[in-house]
Amino acid sequence: MRTLRLLAMSLACIACLSCSAKPTSQVAPTVLGQESEGQLQVFVHWQDEPLADRQIEVVELGLVKRSDASGFVTFEVPPGTYTLRSYVTSPGPAAYVDAAVTVAAGETENVKVQDCLPCLGPN
Repeated sequence: MRTLRLLAMSLACIACLSCSAKPTSQVAPTVLGQESEGQLQVFVHWQDEPLADRQIEVVELGLVKRSDASGFVTFEVPPGTYTLRSYVTSPGPAAYVDAAVTVAAGETENVKVQDCLPCLGPN
């Protein structure tokens, strides 16, 4: 009888402890498209002078924009690492320039892209 009472009290204590215990970590469910996005802000310039109408692309997401009159392009993107493709003039044959960029949730990643105006040659 004494053993039975001790066993019943032990089980009651364990049940109470398990009900009142707080979880040590909580993982919020992630719904596609609802995680905190970050910003990728690109400044296209030549010797710190802004350049408009330069095509910038986030390759993995298929996002394409052109720089505004202030030389800026801004993308809202999920956190991650991306290939930033800049269609700018460079020495030699016309080409694009790729750069790897990482954007954190809720943060703004600033990138400067230099164009080469003298590389255009005389018009």
